[in-house]
Order: sequence, then structure tokens, then C-alpha cells
Amino acid sequence: MDQRAKRPLLPAAAAAIVAGCSPGLDADWQAADVCFVEDRPGATSRYVTFAPVRCSDPAVAVGDPVGADYGRLCYEDLDDDGTAEAVIESSSWRCRFGAAPCYDAYRIVLKLSAGPGAPRVRELERTWLGELTPPGTPRP
Repeated sequence: MDQRAKRPLLPAAAAAIVAGCSPGLDADWQAADVCFVEDRPGATSRYVTFAPVRCSDPAVAVGDPVGADYGRLCYEDLDDDGTAEAVIESSSWRCRFGAAPCYDAYRIVLKLSAGPGAPRVRELERTWLGELTPPGTPRP
């Protein structure tokens, strides 16, 4: 696999690139030494996964990888607890107008659990975005 396709994303850089993300919302993730490694495991670049790892040692996973068609990473404080959640979401524009349709269109919310020992990342919610899939696509 091309090493450029599999690289650690610093949360700040990812937040700055993705439209709609507010800069600085990833500060708690950086302070907890959590970054995401982006990968495109399929034959095309449509399906994108994000694996939470230690920023200081990307070989150490701190949660399970999650993915979505045309996935993008953003940070939002959804529960108003002062700590932003990581949101992996299919790009609405790319699913509707991209070269390939979306069949695995999702919005996945991840929560950072930083406590004693290594930080952990857990999935809070997974929502299938059926409105971004071709008509007649069965719900998973």
C-alpha cells in the first residue's frame, strides 16, 4: 500500500481542513496524546477509515478503527461537557455528486475517555445516513 495513503493525521490539521470544524476543538485529544490514522483500505478511495492511536507512538491503538464512504474527521462538543467528540461522517456532497455512490454512509461519534493509564476512545453513536445512498439501498 502506498504509504502516503496511510498516515497519521494530527487532529488540528484535520480540523482545519474539514469545512465546518472550529479550530481548537481537538485540544483535549492532543493533550491526551490521541491522533487518528487515516486509511483507504479498498480498491478505490471511497471508503475511508480512521484509527485512534497515540500521537507519540502511532503503533499503539487506543480504540477501534471506524470508517464511512467518503469519510471525514471533525470535532464537535455535542454533549456540552467541554470536551469535543470526534465525528467521522460521510461527505454529503461527495456521496451525492461523487464518481461512485455511497453504500456505507454513516455519522459516527467517538468519545475520548482520558483517565488513569492510557486514553481510550469509544463509539457513542452510529447513524446510517440513508438519504446519501442510492434509492433502494437496504438499511444495514
